[in-house]
Amino acid sequence: MSKKIKNFYNNPFSPRSVSGKVNFRLVFLFLCIILGFGVITAKLVIVQIVDHSYYTDQSQKNVKNRHKINARRGTIFDRNDRVLAKDILQYSVALAAKRLKNREKTIQGLTKVLNISRSSIEKRILKNASFTYIAHKVLPKKVEQLKELTEPGLIFEKRFLRIYPFQYNAAHVLGFCDVDNNALGGIELQYNNFLQGKSGWRIYERDGFGDQLLDLDFPGEDPIDGFDVKLSLDIDFQIVVDDELMQAVRSTKAVDGIAVLMDPATGEILALSNYPTFDPAQPNHSRTVILKNRAVSDVVEPGSTFKIVTLAAALEILNINLDKDIFFCENGSYKLFGHRFTDYKQYGWLTARRVFEHSSNVGVVKIAEKLKKETIFNYSRNFGFGIPSGIDLPGESVGILNPIKRFSKTTHLFMSFGYEVGVTPIQLLSAYGVLANGGKLMKPRVMLGIQDGDGRKIRKSPPETIRRVISKEAAEVMTGVLMGVVKDGTGQVAYLPNLEVAGKTGTAQLYDIEKGAYDSRKHLASFVGYFPASAPRYVLLVMIRQPQGAYYGGQVAAPVFRNIAQRIMSLQPIDQVTYTGLRQNYKNLSSAVSPNVVHLEAEIAENILEDAGFDVEVKGEGSFVLTQHEIYEEDKIVGVELVLGDSEKLSQMVMPALTGMSLKEALNLLSDINVLADVDGHGVVISQQPKAGSKIFSNKPVKLKCKPS
Repeated sequence: MSKKIKNFYNNPFSPRSVSGKVNFRLVFLFLCIILGFGVITAKLVIVQIVDHSYYTDQSQKNVKNRHKINARRGTIFDRNDRVLAKDILQYSVALAAKRLKNREKTIQGLTKVLNISRSSIEKRILKNASFTYIAHKVLPKKVEQLKELTEPGLIFEKRFLRIYPFQYNAAHVLGFCDVDNNALGGIELQYNNFLQGKSGWRIYERDGFGDQLLDLDFPGEDPIDGFDVKLSLDIDFQIVVDDELMQAVRSTKAVDGIAVLMDPATGEILALSNYPTFDPAQPNHSRTVILKNRAVSDVVEPGSTFKIVTLAAALEILNINLDKDIFFCENGSYKLFGHRFTDYKQYGWLTARRVFEHSSNVGVVKIAEKLKKETIFNYSRNFGFGIPSGIDLPGESVGILNPIKRFSKTTHLFMSFGYEVGVTPIQLLSAYGVLANGGKLMKPRVMLGIQDGDGRKIRKSPPETIRRVISKEAAEVMTGVLMGVVKDGTGQVAYLPNLEVAGKTGTAQLYDIEKGAYDSRKHLASFVGYFPASAPRYVLLVMIRQPQGAYYGGQVAAPVFRNIAQRIMSLQPIDQVTYTGLRQNYKNLSSAVSPNVVHLEAEIAENILEDAGFDVEVKGEGSFVLTQHEIYEEDKIVGVELVLGDSEKLSQMVMPALTGMSLKEALNLLSDINVLADVDGHGVVISQQPKAGSKIFSNKPVKLKCKPS
């Protein structure tokens, strides 16, 4: 045997080959093995030492789940402690089929109590036998029935449903929440930090079957319910304002309308209405544009309602004598600096008082010529235009008030009668509040206070004076002028024989952005005023956009103002107001209006009415409210009768035949089934839309055409 072969057999793992050279393949293999063991060792060090806590947490998450427990949102009340928004308890029912003791009995119980088909339940179990939801929004009464099954495989998750007892009323003030009770608008969003409360949590452990069991070693944290919010709204006033605005927009075939009622002494908003409106419990059923609170977000050219700025400046700066100083109104047409100013009537000589009572643009321009542009700007700013009003509602616009350096030769002249300036309805309302309260600009507000569940005050919102705008004497003189507008001028339709009203009409052409010009066919009709004028308690704004046919503020908005004022005063004790004449026409309005609960589940409807202080009588059988009727005693609502039916009957309700009935009979019948009417004419119904036999939609009005019998 050669020496090389002998060495190989004696040392077979030598890196040298038989020839005596280094075997690089063996060296490479050896290094790879060493490197592999090194990587494995390093990974073990990282997992077991360096990142030990991280992987421990990850392993715990595989067997433990942290479950969020929702807090109850706070309740929203009106100024008289009427519930406007609240959470009611409901449950989601789930099934862990693997843990069922008696599967057949459980399925039968679910089918009977929840009215769910057996096949539907079994399909859900087949998809996931460990955990599957069977039903949501289950009321506590049904959950109690299911708990009697004493079945560990049944799981009940507590949830809350946000309800709004008065549905459409005050919707734009209250706002709305999504399906998970997250605030998305209005007061719900503005004060969400107080209303939402603080969620709690519990730890659940997963067993070998994947089922979740409460881990008692982890105590968890209980939820903290949200605080309650009390608003300045009066829901009775709100219902009146909503009703009159809706009728006005429908009767004039307008695009939309706004009405706001405020206490001028405190700035408290008593009612705020936009029409069209929406159901805050189902905001997704309405177009996005309808959800917007246009009373605080829309910017419009106010027209003649802005003339109070010019009048205030004329009184305090020019020391004008309303009854002695006269102005030639150029027979309705006045050209200045290449622009033509016109009136809707050909006025000649008018006293300063008559200029404002008859709303002469030419006369106001003649007065504005005597004022510096800085004066018009400063008075506009002091009245609150071009700056936020500070109202505690989301989405407020600041309006448009150009700086003086951007004024042309005619800017302040156009501003004198409400053009080349943009205001929000809430700014304009606050400006008229200045005249009503003796010269002070008050900050408008909706929230009166925040309190806990035991009624302890957490926060208060006292009245806030922003600034003194004009003297008390000037405010009194201007009130006299605005009373003349209603008694002898353009606002005569707002006149009430037994109530002193001060106010101003406004009619403005709407600007078409696409055409870059004013559209003579589209107008904004408005009326703003206050009552009783001698001791103002209410200031009210009404705006109707793009009415068809008549479009002047005195024709369209003034009647709405009159009707609201008449009904508002009828709700007041006679000995507290300087008003005596029209109360008997509205006896039933002196008592509370019951919340509309038609088409709600019966148990929810009963809870809402009982919370509002009404006795409830139930007729019929079923789970849903088909109709409701108020029960009166001596012109006071003492209870509500609910007529029940099942969901099938609810879906089968159809429009009755109204043709041939008197208008009164038709309206009474529609009221019984909770359907509104849009009436053209009077007397006997000669046609209806939708036709008899059509499916009923309670949120859509029936169009009735009538003629005298």
